[in-house]
Amino acid sequence: MRFAKAARAQAVSDLRGDRRLATLVAFAAVMPRLAADEAIEVFDLVMGDIIRSSAAKMTKQRLRTLKVLDAAAIELRKAWLPAPADARGQRRQAR
Repeated sequence: MRFAKAARAQAVSDLRGDRRLATLVAFAAVMPRLAADEAIEVFDLVMGDIIRSSAAKMTKQRLRTLKVLDAAAIELRKAWLPAPADARGQRRQAR
């Protein structure tokens, strides 16, 4: 089987009939499993890249959102600070 996985076409064609057939059968028996393993590995790598990329984008987006929310909170505070003083002044005038 090791030879079947590593052999080049020229090396296989140089083998005698029975040996060539046995090598090709071993190759055909082993390759679907190896191909499936390779496909799973590639899928795992691709999905890992996608997940890492997505996580980085989400973190960046969240940080950007937090900056906007912080700015809005500061503006709200600036607007609110004078409001209670104005309300107290209006109450005194009403008395």
